[in-house]
Amino acid sequence: MSDPGLLVLSRSDIARLMSYEDYVVAVEAAFVAAESGRAVAPPAAALHVPDGSFHAKGAALLGEGAVTAILTQAEFLARLGVGERAEALVRARPDKAGLVGRQLNRLVAAEQMGELFKACAIHSPDWTPPAFEDA
Repeated sequence: MSDPGLLVLSRSDIARLMSYEDYVVAVEAAFVAAESGRAVAPPAAALHVPDGSFHAKGAALLGEGAVTAILTQAEFLARLGVGERAEALVRARPDKAGLVGRQLNRLVAAEQMGELFKACAIHSPDWTPPAFEDA
């Protein structure tokens, strides 16, 4: 890393330091502190490593009363109809059923990406994005 002020932690580093629930609370507190002027809001940023194992994004929240919700990738995609979409693809191309099944499994299975990845919505209290209605 060329920026001496940048500390990069992997998922396993963070997991050793705090629980997932503590992480969510800490991120929310950081956004609240930035919004209230008690901390410098981070600029929008993304950091990627060559093998894709680490990806972090940060952005300042504007406005007041932001609401946050987090779903697992599996739950998020299920709420958006990924199962129905996979079934439609298989009906249209029965010869691709195995491929579609493997790809669906990779996206939603707990031991694959389904539990590892999360979908986060940050929104105003008067509008809730699709799939996050009761999150």
